[in-house]
Amino acid sequence: MKSRANGLYVAVEKNYTGASQNLLRARSTTAGGWERFVLYYNKTLDLYTI
Repeated sequence: MKSRANGLYVAVEKNYTGASQNLLRARSTTAGGWERFVLYYNKTLDLYTI
């Protein structure tokens, strides 16, 4: 995912602790393996998840 606000890729803060752990932040200039997400669509609920 790429942010429209700053043009950077979204990354998961997986090595952070406390309230910042696992936050999604647009802070990367390139998309590495940890910035890749899968978009799922649930037809029954008509919802998207990542």
